Amino acid sequence: MDLKAVVVSGEAPESDDDSGIGFPFVRTPNYCGTIISGEAPESDDDGTSLSSVSGAVDAMTCIPEMKIPKSKKCSIKYNSLLHKKLHECNETLDKDLIQMVDGTIGAATQELTTVNKQLLRSELILQEAVSQLRSACNRTKDASNALLQLINENFVSSIKT
Repeated sequence: MDLKAVVVSGEAPESDDDSGIGFPFVRTPNYCGTIISGEAPESDDDGTSLSSVSGAVDAMTCIPEMKIPKSKKCSIKYNSLLHKKLHECNETLDKDLIQMVDGTIGAATQELTTVNKQLLRSELILQEAVSQLRSACNRTKDASNALLQLINENFVSSIKT
């Protein structure tokens, strides 16, 4: 088979193998709807049992990054300048897209971490404020009880006479 490209203006490739060279398709299994032995069906879960929250993920844990293996076999099917340039542009686009996504995810992760830390600080401040308010409320009740005892003992009338 000849590896020289035949370019016909206005025609697109008609087969899938023309556009898929160098980019293998990896199909990942879909586990959605898979029945796991030992677990009750979802329709029985009313949301009130503790098992319904067993799938919750802690906010501080991150799921591990999934690395997609790059194909080492990166061959250009046709040996024309156009195909070489397209291949270079595709590689650059792939690299730029990965950098953009990584940057966006990294920035969002940092922002969420900062917000989480601020929320934890706010929670501690609110807990301290609640403690101080309870203490002030107890002191106010003690002062009110002491004042009522003084009034009930007719302490004021004994001073006047």
